[in-house]
Amino acid sequence: FDHAGTRWDEGELYRCLVYGFENSQTNTRVPMTIVLSDIDRAGRSQAEAFRLVTDSIAGRVKGPRGETYPVLPGTRIIATANTMGTGDASGKCVSANVLDMSILDRIERKVRFHHMDWADEEKILRVKFPIFASKCGPLMPKVMAITAALRRAVDSEDLYGEFSHRSLCAWVGDCEDILQDYFPNVPEDLLKQGFFTFVDGLGDETTRRQAQTLASAHIPLLADRQPQKGPLRP
Repeated sequence: FDHAGTRWDEGELYRCLVYGFENSQTNTRVPMTIVLSDIDRAGRSQAEAFRLVTDSIAGRVKGPRGETYPVLPGTRIIATANTMGTGDASGKCVSANVLDMSILDRIERKVRFHHMDWADEEKILRVKFPIFASKCGPLMPKVMAITAALRRAVDSEDLYGEFSHRSLCAWVGDCEDILQDYFPNVPEDLLKQGFFTFVDGLGDETTRRQAQTLASAHIPLLADRQPQKGPLRP
């Protein structure tokens, strides 16, 4: 709405679905691959729009006056989610919604993702945290062992929480921050200090103690450390 009145602008997602990529040199349209994040957090109206787009007969996009336009043939949609669309049984992703089974049925290929191989994850860590990698390379086997232990406990539901790649980066990132404070020295308890950026974020004392116990086989005296009092360190 402006001085000239009201109008409807085609959104970016609409253009990607209906027109694809327009190659001006060859005057052709190329269908696109579109990635939608956290589809299980879609609201009711968003889910209905997704259902129409992924219709098995002919995908369509609804326009401003209720008319529909065909999705460009060959368009692929990849959707990520924290659950498989049936809600969150664990209580760890409470904002995830239950999706209509007719919507789930329109998703032709479903893949459950697992944690990446450590060989790949370590390479990513070394790029993200070059100071830690250069000064603490020998500590990587301990980081790997603790990461594996925590993830096994989470997968078996012995530890209530998650130890994702984000969690791992928070731990190693905190270690790198500490390294910069102590430069050029490396504290003997560096991994122990940094690990509590993860432990202190767990929900209750029992869970915190479980995480400490799992890691204590690789970080000596870890279980002796008491939880911090007061607000979390930024």
